[in-house]
Amino acid sequence: MSWIDQTFEEFGRAIGVGPLRTGAGGGLSLRLGADGRLAFQVGEEAVLILLAQPLPPGDGLAAKLKALDLCHSRHGWSLPARAGLTKDGQLVFTLRLPAREFRLPLLEQAYEQLRRLHEQARA
Repeated sequence: MSWIDQTFEEFGRAIGVGPLRTGAGGGLSLRLGADGRLAFQVGEEAVLILLAQPLPPGDGLAAKLKALDLCHSRHGWSLPARAGLTKDGQLVFTLRLPAREFRLPLLEQAYEQLRRLHEQARA
């Protein structure tokens, strides 16, 4: 078992869903609540993590601009983030973690940052 597999198993237990395993293509996707999704894609050099949630109600353009602004380096996030939209219009924040550093503390930090980005986008 690789450290990446072990990290996913530990993370699954930590969030209360049991051990997590990636599919044959290196992907993993979890539904969060009714509309959210946490997904991972493992590559040779990096693990991509994305958290997708519905856009906040109201002015969609303002929310999209705020999401883009939140990814600017002046906000001081510990991990560089990117914002985008899914095909069905959900707001997505993505982080890229170096595979060689992929351990539970970094994954938990990344997940928390993604949650905070979505919270601030809704504020």
